[in-house]
Amino acid sequence: MRTPLQNTPEEQGPRRTPPYVPWTTIVGLIDKMKPGVPGKVDQTVLRHLPNGVQRQVRTALRFLGLINGDDATTPLLTHLVEARQAGPAQWQAAVRDLISVAYGPILGDLNLATATAGQLSDAFKANGVEAGEVREKTLRFFLAALKDSGLSYSPYLDQRGTKTFASRSGPRKPKPTRVDVVPVPLRPVVQNPTVANTVPVPEGFLVAPFPLRPDVVLKFPIPPDLTKEEVARITNWLSSYGN
Repeated sequence: MRTPLQNTPEEQGPRRTPPYVPWTTIVGLIDKMKPGVPGKVDQTVLRHLPNGVQRQVRTALRFLGLINGDDATTPLLTHLVEARQAGPAQWQAAVRDLISVAYGPILGDLNLATATAGQLSDAFKANGVEAGEVREKTLRFFLAALKDSGLSYSPYLDQRGTKTFASRSGPRKPKPTRVDVVPVPLRPVVQNPTVANTVPVPEGFLVAPFPLRPDVVLKFPIPPDLTKEEVARITNWLSSYGN
């Protein structure tokens, strides 16, 4: 039996990249419009988001038909906001109609009741979504919206790892050795002059004490905006000294 997602009009105009921000970001924006839908989704409406995310959100809204090329809002966005406030049943129906129209040209004759994660990925690939992180994110967005729509779909779409849709060309990188670290509070260097005098600490860095042994506490100067990638590099570096 065909799902409503397959009963859609033919695509018109050039191909557009499907949304790759989290679906929850779009839902959160819709919730913020409860007092009223603005005439345009500009920087003032999205000021709670970083600049890069703002661009991705507008790209997503255009793909879904919620704003036009000039970022002016459409009646469809107003309908979504009203459905969100009306209740779960109305919200599901509105999301179902939304993705039916937006994703119909991508899915084509793909039967979501029996489709696999690989088939869904191939459908996105055929519509110009390149392999890698972007395709993975576009698929996550679609599946999250699909769940909110209340439509039934194949259980094989959920049987995937985090990186199922990412490109796996070339050798796999070895996983870093796991190191269990007990989080401890960071304190500015100026509050600990003893540490500042014994450890060269760049300006603006923090000192993180690490209880290695009962009688040994290591102190690491770290930047306040330490990233996960940098944490992994530190972990790999430390593991090279282990026996």
